[in-house]
Amino acid sequence: MLALALVTSIFLGTLVFDWDKGFMREWTYYSYISPGPGDYVGRCHR
Repeated sequence: MLALALVTSIFLGTLVFDWDKGFMREWTYYSYISPGPGDYVGRCHR
């Protein structure tokens, strides 16, 4: 059970990391255009 939890957390961590790399470019793009609301828009835009 512990091993299963470990594998699951590693798998989820990898997914989150890949997702971060994917939208980080858009996020910086939006926050550059409008620094205030741009953070929110960049985070939600996918």
